[in-house]
Amino acid sequence: MKQFDPALHEQFDALAKRKAMRWLARHGIHAIENPDRFGVDLIVPTFGYCEVEVKAGWKHGQFPFPSLHLPYRKLKFIKLDKPTMFIVWNAGLDRLIWVESWAINLEPVELDNKFMSREKFFDISLTACEQCS
Repeated sequence: MKQFDPALHEQFDALAKRKAMRWLARHGIHAIENPDRFGVDLIVPTFGYCEVEVKAGWKHGQFPFPSLHLPYRKLKFIKLDKPTMFIVWNAGLDRLIWVESWAINLEPVELDNKFMSREKFFDISLTACEQCS
């Protein structure tokens, strides 16, 4: 499993969560930051939770990959007592792709990436996702 990277966390975490809360609010959905810093990122009282991340390899435009990969370590947020929405921002934090936990196939795949080899991911079809700006 990929080790926690405090520099990446510092670079993106707070801003990505704030942008997600504003994006949700524009769609009539109220979210608050989870006070448990080890828990899911946002609590959404009307339906459940929201986990936010940034895919730094996605620079601009439409999502450029054939499928969405969520790290397998996010399984704990898929199996919560209520649904979790996963929001993935591009590096510029001006485009996002999102998917709901119920649409995720729980069979992981192992892939090599720039951080490590054979990391486990959920491989999610883009037909299960929505892209927005």
